[in-house]
Amino acid sequence: MIAPGTILSSSPDWTLRVPQGVWEEMHAHLDPGDGDEHGGALLCGVAASSRGGRLLARCFIAAVDGIDYIPGTVGHRALTASFIRRATRTAAALGLGYVAVHNHGYGASVAFSPTDMASHERGYPALLDLLAGQPAGALVVAGGPRGVAAGDLWHADGTRTDLRDVTVIGGNIRSITDGRRRPTLPALSPVDDRSTRLLGASGLAQLRAARIAVIGCGGAGLLAVEYLARLGVGHLLLVDPDVVDETNLPRLTGARRLDALPWLRRDGRPGWLQDLGVRMATPKVRLARRVARRASSVTTVTTIQADVTEREVAQALTECDFIVLAADTADARHLVNAVVQQYLVPAVQVGVKATVDETGALTDAFATARPIGPGHGCLWCQGLVTSATLAAQLQPQERRAAAHYGTGDAAPAVITLNAIAVGVATSYVMLALAGRLEDGDHPAFRFHPQAPKPKLSVPRRDRSCPQCSDTEPQSRLGRGDAMDLPVKWRSAV
Repeated sequence: MIAPGTILSSSPDWTLRVPQGVWEEMHAHLDPGDGDEHGGALLCGVAASSRGGRLLARCFIAAVDGIDYIPGTVGHRALTASFIRRATRTAAALGLGYVAVHNHGYGASVAFSPTDMASHERGYPALLDLLAGQPAGALVVAGGPRGVAAGDLWHADGTRTDLRDVTVIGGNIRSITDGRRRPTLPALSPVDDRSTRLLGASGLAQLRAARIAVIGCGGAGLLAVEYLARLGVGHLLLVDPDVVDETNLPRLTGARRLDALPWLRRDGRPGWLQDLGVRMATPKVRLARRVARRASSVTTVTTIQADVTEREVAQALTECDFIVLAADTADARHLVNAVVQQYLVPAVQVGVKATVDETGALTDAFATARPIGPGHGCLWCQGLVTSATLAAQLQPQERRAAAHYGTGDAAPAVITLNAIAVGVATSYVMLALAGRLEDGDHPAFRFHPQAPKPKLSVPRRDRSCPQCSDTEPQSRLGRGDAMDLPVKWRSAV
């Protein structure tokens, strides 16, 4: 694993990730319908990983025609020195890189002109000194928001790389290339027949190329693992610190009594025997790996038996393409929400809750699936993570349980409600990666089985949110390795 803050300037694989709102704002400025060339700049965080470098677009700064973007002395038009100076100063203050942007009409492919390349060679080496080690470069686009794009990056060590592609993070996860390279489609077999009919070969290729994390391998998480493996996802990262318990067995797909060792752990057994039973019980991530391997021969599985808030685990999440959050602790929510905003990795939270009164009567039950994206569905904006819930997480487990459920008893849970939440969530992941969702932000889904009618709610957004705001200077949005994640600084198991 690559240490945080390491910049892979010599990596041949650099990609750019852009929130859909920023991408659309940029294109609205670059292509107002007059057929002319326009310009601006993206300010981007940087993420270093074993998969290559990622630029993470935080915001677009429009260059005003005639003031910031003027006729060039060599090329058609150019950004003014004052605009570049303002943009790079802002970038340096936040630990961001600088990417100049302009448009080239409506072709099916795009590339920089010889004049563009000559201007890069004259200007970008000098900008690197102003950016405190972060990259400087350029992006040229054509064909509108769903068109094509090419990038040229310069790095502090003197190396120069192309952008492999641009990934637009919205309801759909859309990959945009320069139009000259054809995507590699997977070899299909009868196993893929039904999936290909729904998603197409290109959609299936996106699933095969995806790395998806499942956080929490309990009743909901284990179903998510099986569903994603059967969909043909290429790589699953599974995280859970716990082992199988006898009370888990009705909800854990593929679990056996042998996994829980209940005869060693029941009340009345000597303490040393109960401890031995806990140590020998099957870790939930090992059970999840077993389920995934039985479900799919094309899925690579990585397991981490540790808390998601440990530093090495959190760093592994930043390299993923999607996260399924099936753990319901406040610190897990906080960490995953931070990764979504800071590293532009979309997620979906699954949750199930059932409550009973003092007589044992069921008072409420629901299953929910909440999409979380950069600037959309932020768990802080929804009030699902607060300073109070994070403080309560620091209390001893007995106090946390009493505060959460009122009685200190475990919450009711059954596999059927898990299946509803997970079915919606994994369908969302599948369709988003395949580009089959309708455009726009997607609401949270909530289903109450006592009155079987799904409810959809549009997430709130706080423009001053310290996590997802695109106007607060110190928010996490697109900051990448320039900001620490909210982790525990100890080694993961």
